[in-house]
Amino acid sequence: MTNRLTREDWVKKGLDVLASEGAGLLKADVLAKALRVTRGSFYWHFESLEDFHQAVRGAWAERTTASVIAALEEPGHAGDRLEALILLAFQADGKLERGMRGWATQDARVAADVVTVDGMRLEYLRKILREAGVPEAEIAVRAAAIYWANLGRLLVDRTLTKDVTEEGLEALARLFQSGQ
Repeated sequence: MTNRLTREDWVKKGLDVLASEGAGLLKADVLAKALRVTRGSFYWHFESLEDFHQAVRGAWAERTTASVIAALEEPGHAGDRLEALILLAFQADGKLERGMRGWATQDARVAADVVTVDGMRLEYLRKILREAGVPEAEIAVRAAAIYWANLGRLLVDRTLTKDVTEEGLEALARLFQSGQ
């Protein structure tokens, strides 16, 4: 049987490597060896390493932001969407996010993508808070606090957050959407 990889297979492997090993291993020869194919397969799907890197960055943005927002936009109360978003974000593994942010410290293009995604995420948080009835003067700071808390959680060892329960996260969401 011939092992025919698609562009998406390469990108998925790139995301996996970014999450587990870091951006330094996002190279054609390293990935080809891991996938047990030749570098020719890589260059069949990508014009250059930068083309591949751009595809990985786009897939990260889609997977961690655009598709999440789309899934949360089902009809329902904004407070329920905020709870769902907080549960999803605060329970996520975080390896891919750490890998992307680490890469951003080394590459201006990646840093620009991270800034764009951060903006999309914060805008969505502000939208949900606005729809939940949070006073306009408090929306930006509440959205930032939620976002900062999640980014901080990504940086600490999971053992430090093991006592944070799903019920606790739901209470956090209610706190951030309340008018108090």
